[in-house]
Amino acid sequence: MIIVKSALTNYAQRLRLRQVIRKQTAQINVTVAILFSLGLPSNGKVPPELVQEITQFDDILLANYTDTYMNLTLKTITNLRFVHRHCLHTSPSFVFLDDDHGINLTQLHEFFSKLSLSEVRRSIFGFINSKSPVLRTRKSKWFTEPEAFPFPKYPDYAAGPCYIIGAELIPKFSIAAAFTQFFPVEDVFLGIITAKFGLRVHPLPNVYLHRSKPPRRVFPLVAGLDFFGRKLNI
Repeated sequence: MIIVKSALTNYAQRLRLRQVIRKQTAQINVTVAILFSLGLPSNGKVPPELVQEITQFDDILLANYTDTYMNLTLKTITNLRFVHRHCLHTSPSFVFLDDDHGINLTQLHEFFSKLSLSEVRRSIFGFINSKSPVLRTRKSKWFTEPEAFPFPKYPDYAAGPCYIIGAELIPKFSIAAAFTQFFPVEDVFLGIITAKFGLRVHPLPNVYLHRSKPPRRVFPLVAGLDFFGRKLNI
């Protein structure tokens, strides 16, 4: 199952990502559920075009928070709680993906086929950000008050555009999120929870995040959505 962190206005990206996943599942003859996670606009009213999209595709998770970048942690907590309550029986692991990235389902299957099912169910996977310094410069976009995080470096964490959490960890993360001080950088927030449980993030291979360009003749596991669109002629 893939849970996509999307923004209200990103209809075109959601449509393209649906096509990317649908084309891959048809090629390899598997079923993969996809769910797009959204919050509300600042006025609290659901836009008519979103109502139409929900009616057409029935794959939107809409929650009661204002959909802004600084509320990505609320989106992540919502996703964990929804999967914990409704989806644990559906998959041994859950992919959490940004709507501007795509994922190679064939490579993902090959990667997991080398691991035992129990290892997949109790692990977290991603592109590891290691020993990232906490920025104290007030002009920085990533400025962090000492009261919010008093340590000089963040714990290792899986970068936000794509991480995979095993089904056995979902309830632990979902509950721990309620007892963890809110931190607006959602992947760091998950890293703090990961560190609380004494877990380490397992690296995913062939991951190219944001605008990093994969080498020629390489079909990565994770890359920008535009890359997948071109490769799959979508």
